[in-house]
Amino acid sequence: MRHITILLLTILIVGYSGLTWAATCEYCYQLISKGEKYCEECKLRSEPIRDIPGVTSEEEQIIDTPKPSEEQIVDTPEPSSYLYGIEPVEEYIRPVRDIEVANYLFQDGKMYKKSLWFFNKSSKLLSAIKRFKMIINDYGESDKIDDSAYELARIYNGFYFKDYKGAAYYYVKCYEWNPDTDKPARYMAGRVYDKHLKDYPKAIQNYEMALQTCRVERYRKKAQKRLDKLREKGF
Repeated sequence: MRHITILLLTILIVGYSGLTWAATCEYCYQLISKGEKYCEECKLRSEPIRDIPGVTSEEEQIIDTPKPSEEQIVDTPEPSSYLYGIEPVEEYIRPVRDIEVANYLFQDGKMYKKSLWFFNKSSKLLSAIKRFKMIINDYGESDKIDDSAYELARIYNGFYFKDYKGAAYYYVKCYEWNPDTDKPARYMAGRVYDKHLKDYPKAIQNYEMALQTCRVERYRKKAQKRLDKLREKGF
């Protein structure tokens, strides 16, 4: 009798759910209310970029984005300065204006980057990369270019890419474009040069700058600790 009761309750719950959630999102297939086309998350993902040139509202949605091959994981190659060292920043790029389109792109890129859905994660990160690079390439006066560089560096420094040259490049760009950035870009650049690229002179240079500019005390302490260790080793 107990098993029959449980079975009946299960049928009632499933039936009620079917009435409450009568449709699925056209992008991610999440259950949604009857009469809706998209879930709230997909609405947020598509709305900010709907009227931005070069990015359509149906582009690179979570489900529809094809999974990249290993060769495609690293996005469009950077110029030689990206691959072989840090060159002086172009003079025309300065974060001086609040540009609405760039703000939308930045928020949209952050949403792709922060998504907790692990399915097709690499594709979502590539979507974030595209938006951050669009800000840098097309809206060079936006006050979001240094923040975009920092977000790019974090993506390249992360598990899915492990592109440490790319990470160092964009951490440096972050503080070159905005010397007063509130991001710990100098410390993070030093750490990448230190731990991954083994370029200790550049690591020391960035750690020393971090001691003077970083607003987070624990990063300053870590920078000082690594500087002491490196100097003990003769660097």
